[in-house]
Amino acid sequence: MGITVGADVPLLLPASKPAGSTSSEEEYLELAKGNYNARAQTHGPFAFETMRRATPNASQTAVLWKYLALCEKSFTFLVDRGYALVPGGTYFNYIDITRFTILDNNPHVYLINLETGPKVGVCGVGTVRLLYYMAFFHERGLPVPDIYSIVEVGTLPRDIQLQLVRMMLEGVKQFVPERLPTTVREAVGMCSTGLPIHAQYLFYTLTTSLEECKVFGGGLEMKSFLLRLVLMMLESGAQKYLDAPNGAKHEGVSYCFLGCCGADWDIIVADIRVFFGKFAPEELRARGGSASSSCRGKSGSSRTVSIC
Repeated sequence: MGITVGADVPLLLPASKPAGSTSSEEEYLELAKGNYNARAQTHGPFAFETMRRATPNASQTAVLWKYLALCEKSFTFLVDRGYALVPGGTYFNYIDITRFTILDNNPHVYLINLETGPKVGVCGVGTVRLLYYMAFFHERGLPVPDIYSIVEVGTLPRDIQLQLVRMMLEGVKQFVPERLPTTVREAVGMCSTGLPIHAQYLFYTLTTSLEECKVFGGGLEMKSFLLRLVLMMLESGAQKYLDAPNGAKHEGVSYCFLGCCGADWDIIVADIRVFFGKFAPEELRARGGSASSSCRGKSGSSRTVSIC
């Protein structure tokens, strides 16, 4: 059943155990909530670190390693063609790294040399990130460490960009769900056996046209959606290739709002009711009480995806 409005809304009914999972949706959601609440006590309720998901189970780990292998393959593609700067390479000590600055308005995969070791990061606008680091270290009375670009994404030749993006989009199709979840239960089940649900949605919208799904398709037409995928995958690929010990490792697939959603379920439901309260009764009746759209699955069959 989906989420309805106007009555008490249980989070999950009835119990089941997703294929490949060692726990039911209820058990997994409780695990996610417990992990979120424990981290919130240390870092705060909406802190970045609080959203890191619990230690993955065997099923999640297997999918994660497949994804990271794809990321490393993508980064290696650039290394092999001379479009990635690899610290520790044969001629690295002869390179003037000051020429590889992020002081521009381009997106970058960059490396910052911290005392604890190198940290790989990404940015959409190099100058903005550089100014952030300058302020960060200045406030702490510390010298700004070396920060240099290892991939300047915005200046990659067109043919290299096309080959890289094609590789990434074809690769992430293996992580795209057969169909999107229509209930919270299905979303929790999918999350408990694979990548975080938000990552599955991102891959879905980038590999599904607007004609195939008018609600969640057409991500390639959205400004910066594709760039976010490229940066996210190259960051993880560089982290794995370089074995960089610092930073938020594999940011795109290591964090999830599921625990926060479960912990604040009453607040979420109240907000949904407020939202639907803004519609006239006849509008709600016309929509059947929720906003939905017909989307085609991989097999071409039609299904209804409910937003609420």
